[in-house]
Amino acid sequence: MIERAMRDLFSGAWEAKEEGMLHVEANAAFGWRETMLATVEAVARTKQHFTSDDVFEAAGAIVAFATHDLRAFGPVMTRAAKQGLCRKANVAPVNSKRRSLHASPRAVWTSLIYNGGARR
Repeated sequence: MIERAMRDLFSGAWEAKEEGMLHVEANAAFGWRETMLATVEAVARTKQHFTSDDVFEAAGAIVAFATHDLRAFGPVMTRAAKQGLCRKANVAPVNSKRRSLHASPRAVWTSLIYNGGARR
C-alpha cells in the first residue's frame, strides 16, 4: 500500500510541469512572449552567460505590468533554446538579484549567438 502511494505521489511530475508551462504561456498577455523572446536574443548577443535576471533587467518596465504570471517566462526560455539562441550552462544555478524572488536559484544560460558584447 505504501509503495503504491509513493508511486502515485511521484507519477506524472513531468506531465504536470508541461501542462503548467502550456497554461502560463497560453495566458500570457498578447505580445509579451514575443517581446521577451526578442529581449532574450538581445541579451544573448551581448552576454556570453546570462540569467533571467539579466533578461528582466534589459526588458525594463514592460515586465512589471505586461502579463499576469511571470512564470510564463519559462516557456520563453524553452523557445529561445529551441531556436538556437542559448542553452542551459553546465554550471550551478546562481541566486537571483530580484527582491521578489528572495535570492532563489536561477539557471545560468550560455549564449549560442554571442558576438563579443557588440551591440547591433
